[in-house]
Amino acid sequence: MAKKSGIEQRTKQFLSNDVEEIESRQKGLALMRYLSPDLEPHPDDSKFIAEKKSQLATYLEICEKADIKAGAMGSYRAMGITKQIFSNWLKGRDGAEKQRLAESIKSFFGGLRENQALEGQVNPAVAIFYHKNFDGMADFQKDDMETEDSLGAEISTTELAEKYKDILEE
Repeated sequence: MAKKSGIEQRTKQFLSNDVEEIESRQKGLALMRYLSPDLEPHPDDSKFIAEKKSQLATYLEICEKADIKAGAMGSYRAMGITKQIFSNWLKGRDGAEKQRLAESIKSFFGGLRENQALEGQVNPAVAIFYHKNFDGMADFQKDDMETEDSLGAEISTTELAEKYKDILEE
């Protein structure tokens, strides 16, 4: 029998719990937490990363229980860092381990924003703004237009000299 992936197991666990007991506004947060194993402390994590993941998990749990929308800035505060520090992590300036954590957090909040938009919890204009500015999405079509050179094909100086040799000789 094939072994189930971690996401399949967490999704089944999420669905087997009393989903009706979770406030409808927080179902997206609860689902995103189940689908984000990389944000759970792991034995292979350094002490620092495990501590940050634990702080983030506590923040998300409080948001879920208190029916408060979780936000990126709140998560930074919960981990005891600033947006600038998070940005440095994301750019890899403080090591690969912190960069992976920052990418996971960014991805988590991108998925959370998407769920909120799909559930109608966020104004569509706000959702588009967030996706364009924070999640790397775009709302335009790229048109590749090829134009002909109005001067025609490039001609070398020797070809020009040959073409106009009669005029040049006079």
